[in-house]
Amino acid sequence: MKLVIITGTSAGLGQSFFRQMSSRCDGLMSISRRILPEQKVLAKENGKELFLLQRDFTDVENLSSIEEDLRQLVGHVPIHEVVFINNAGVVTPLGKITEGTTDEIVESVHVNMVAPILLTRGLLNAFDLSTTRIKVVHISTGAALRVIEGWSMYCATKAGMKMFYDVLTHEYKEFPNVTFHQVNPGVMDTPMQEKIREAKNVHFPQWERYSRLKEEDQLPHPDEVAARIIDELVL
Repeated sequence: MKLVIITGTSAGLGQSFFRQMSSRCDGLMSISRRILPEQKVLAKENGKELFLLQRDFTDVENLSSIEEDLRQLVGHVPIHEVVFINNAGVVTPLGKITEGTTDEIVESVHVNMVAPILLTRGLLNAFDLSTTRIKVVHISTGAALRVIEGWSMYCATKAGMKMFYDVLTHEYKEFPNVTFHQVNPGVMDTPMQEKIREAKNVHFPQWERYSRLKEEDQLPHPDEVAARIIDELVL
């Protein structure tokens, strides 16, 4: 079985990945705060093994069973390839760090860093890396590489994840079955962009630029972006 695991499938790019990858794999696992009814229907129509894990990434304890869930899955069906698309993320808090709440700051670290780190560790522990191909696809951002005022937590957590996967690339260089890919999808028409456009009352010097992208119809649909990434990485 080729198993595809996708986080954050309830909206935006993750939802597009779920829809498109459902026809490219034997098994599909969604790890998301919300599971959409149409996703259950889609998977059944395609005759897939569907595994729906409803997890709140802000609750670290809620993620403690992920590794055991994966181990049980390994015993359930033979899996020769796993594609893990680490897509879930939050851009808040927006504005100066003093304008964000404590809850928003903690949520940013948990969703953007702690959850994908724990999921990646669980994945690498659960499978026999000598016989199972593991392809980790981290959805990164240009904010991991440059300063964007008003996005301190998003920039910091995404930069941290870039370094995390850079290190793992070196640590697993002697495991040819394990590969790590970091992709900057660019801007697109998602709920995250809506939150960015709503941030006009906080310190965010680039607010007008991001608002114009929507006004000038320069935001591609997530379906287009997902299709491009799938083709480029041969997922």
